[in-house]
Amino acid sequence: MRDPEGFLQIDKEVVFRFINSDSLSLSYLRKEFILNLVEDNLLVPFKFVDRATLESPKISFVSQPHEWCFEQLKDAGMHTLAISKRISIYKMELKDASAWNILFDGCAPIFCDHLSFQKTNSSYWWAMGQFVRNFTLPLAIRSEEHTSELQSQSTISY
Repeated sequence: MRDPEGFLQIDKEVVFRFINSDSLSLSYLRKEFILNLVEDNLLVPFKFVDRATLESPKISFVSQPHEWCFEQLKDAGMHTLAISKRISIYKMELKDASAWNILFDGCAPIFCDHLSFQKTNSSYWWAMGQFVRNFTLPLAIRSEEHTSELQSQSTISY
């Protein structure tokens, strides 16, 4: 996706995120609460290569949100909300709630956008509209389909 704050370079084993010089207020990435997100496998691990470059391990297989099953989409949405709740204690928020900020490392969702954090500006979460478009509405649409599938699997026909 487009990110005005930086761009990626993907190598065989690692991903480099180059940060635009205008976006260098990344001191939050050195804070304990962010490091705890990494430690708890909620955020892709990273290290600073220099002042304007982050390095992360490459996730071996990347799937896209439109390829995910109902449970994956639900897990990705819940993962986004879990991060949002945890960082709110520190007066931080996710500035966007895109499904493309989530990758699956095996079966586990993990947040990958290190530049998506910002200080809370108001009591309103401006990314809520994007969350609804990326998670809530697709899940609502698929829920009837998902429920029908589960009911047909549990019905025994003779």
